[in-house]
Amino acid sequence: MALLPDSFVITRNEESRTVLRELNVPTELGTDTAWTFEPEPAEYGRKVLRDAGWDGNSTVLVVCPINPLSGP
Repeated sequence: MALLPDSFVITRNEESRTVLRELNVPTELGTDTAWTFEPEPAEYGRKVLRDAGWDGNSTVLVVCPINPLSGP
């Protein structure tokens, strides 16, 4: 996995964080994408990204590194 030095990953569970931590990829626990919850407003995600240094314009890539076929 090639990430920019200032990259980080928002994960949906602790298992993902553990795997990525072993790869020295900074993470933050985010939201479960299985639609079993009331989602946070979109501004929450923008705030988390901005707090991490996102400029509001750069592309954001979303992936599920642990069993991507087990959810929607």
